[in-house]
Amino acid sequence: GWIAGPLDEVGWQRPLQLLQEHILDAWITGMGQELEGCADPWFVCIPLLQTPLQLQANQNNPLLQEANLQIGDLAGIPRLAPRPGSYPHTEQQLGSWRQQQQPLLLESQARRRSHPQGQRQLSCNHVLHYGTVLSLMRQPALRPLALDLGVLAEASLVVHRDVLEQPPVQELLSLLQLRARTLAAQSSLVATP
Repeated sequence: GWIAGPLDEVGWQRPLQLLQEHILDAWITGMGQELEGCADPWFVCIPLLQTPLQLQANQNNPLLQEANLQIGDLAGIPRLAPRPGSYPHTEQQLGSWRQQQQPLLLESQARRRSHPQGQRQLSCNHVLHYGTVLSLMRQPALRPLALDLGVLAEASLVVHRDVLEQPPVQELLSLLQLRARTLAAQSSLVATP
């Protein structure tokens, strides 16, 4: 009975607003770490899975052949990223190296369809993308670079506290926890209890 919809390019503040206004009943986010500092008692953020944040490249990118990549090796290489300030906690963890070159702005699917130039940027073999093991499942043309960014992304279920105990939400949580355990067993991910 759930209706799924994308929330790309909106950061984490807008989905929280939609949850607070009861427009959304549940939000599954890959950036649960952004909610750690929020002290609002009205919502619950339930961690499901932790995965390293990665830089990923098109499968034809020569950087994929480099085994000992360092951050400095990426100077001058364009990367797609959300608008600055969309994920402040993660941006802080990534550090200052990102500021040496401004990223290409990540656009929603709707904007890419209406701006053909955005499609050309996305198809460029040399553009790097931020992602996780989970996002690679949806983007088979990308591969992770051999580079540790030192940041963990957290897949989480976020719900308004007053709907947490409702049977559909509990069923969704159980299903997501089962999927998280299955994925963790198959890969280097860490399922959270």
